[in-house]
Amino acid sequence: MYKLPKVVLFDFDGTLIESGEIVVEAYHSGMINLGYHPKDRTYIATLAGLSTFNTGRALGIKEEDLEKIDLHFWDYFANYANSIDTATTLPKILPGVENILNLLKINKITMGVVTSNEAKSAKIILDKLNLLHYFDVVIGKEHCLNKKPDPEPLFQALDQLKFNDEISNINIWYVGDTQYDVQAAKSAGILSIGIPTPHTKQLLEMSNPEIYLDTMQMLIDLIEL
Repeated sequence: MYKLPKVVLFDFDGTLIESGEIVVEAYHSGMINLGYHPKDRTYIATLAGLSTFNTGRALGIKEEDLEKIDLHFWDYFANYANSIDTATTLPKILPGVENILNLLKINKITMGVVTSNEAKSAKIILDKLNLLHYFDVVIGKEHCLNKKPDPEPLFQALDQLKFNDEISNINIWYVGDTQYDVQAAKSAGILSIGIPTPHTKQLLEMSNPEIYLDTMQMLIDLIEL
């Protein structure tokens, strides 16, 4: 059992929401728009957690076209977030997420989101899913020079939450689904909790998070109240 922390930070895509299909479609359509023969969707899904540039390289995008696939990806995701207007278009909240957020809020735990996505898009989606009110901060790609696995995004979140000077003295958790989340947490001196998606499971296990769980619901069972 683990005592409740002071702060819990969450990754967004693949941790709070099921966004895999959106991400796959963004790259699939981007390859077509740039004149490439698109890779199989199942293969694209296995690249979860990589930066847009590294995903582009894995997809066979030429170096001179990497900025174009990057722009297409973020434009696609922003357009998706801005066009959500009915329940049928909303991404799914992953199982156990609402339960853990409610538990942490009831116990007055400070919470934030740290994502490699754009914070603006993440906020729109979280708001439409009625999850945004749980979080005191949302840090995205526009807030940092360096993305995960660099710890900078986590430090940015803790700085905005006024906890940056207390990392070594208080219990802070970061919950994510990829090896990059684990690496960022470890570099920041934060407890890493890995909860995989089917496509991130193998590499997540190899990254050796301090806590590895199969589902978000298991995190509730782990907490000492």
